[in-house]
Amino acid sequence: MLRFLQGTKWDYQLTYNEILEHEEWKKTIRDLDTKPFAKYLHDGVLYGYKRDNSERPILVINCRKLIDTKVSLEELTQMSQYYLQFIIDRCMVPGHVENWLAIFDMTDVGVSEVPKDKLKGLVAAMQKNFRGRLYKFYSIEVTYVVKVLWQTAHRFVDDFTNRKLLIYGDDYKQALHKDIDVENLEERYGGKLPNKVDNFWPPQFC
Repeated sequence: MLRFLQGTKWDYQLTYNEILEHEEWKKTIRDLDTKPFAKYLHDGVLYGYKRDNSERPILVINCRKLIDTKVSLEELTQMSQYYLQFIIDRCMVPGHVENWLAIFDMTDVGVSEVPKDKLKGLVAAMQKNFRGRLYKFYSIEVTYVVKVLWQTAHRFVDDFTNRKLLIYGDDYKQALHKDIDVENLEERYGGKLPNKVDNFWPPQFC
């Protein structure tokens, strides 16, 4: 309940309504047909790999793959919601591990390629249906011009979530390594693990 109260700025009636709506939504997402987006799960558009220093699951969103696979906004939204609910149901420890850390990798993404509508939809879906579940959202390898565009996504989230959205160019490693030990991080992010190139689904947090 606390997560919903923070998200609604302590509006009790709105919190009550959102909790009821959320419970109904969870019933539908757990029974979701995964066939429309199964390919993208296995391609690694979104994948889970290892945990941070506080045992939070680490999620990676590969923006280059998001573009190249041509996943639709509807497929992306359904996939991310299914994936995140899967993590809550199977990879959390109530009272100890209840949120995740996300890396949004924009390596090799040009200014004209940024999928703004998909980013807005993804962030909005995460905010509405997974209140308080996001610990930090690292946007990395972001060019200066894209940083300006990325700011538009901030207008679609509440202040509480906004403080968790971190935008970096190639200068992210020092900050990221404070949250994730290099032993649990891929080489591409300055860690010691081999870069993950396959077996993206199901998530591997151990």
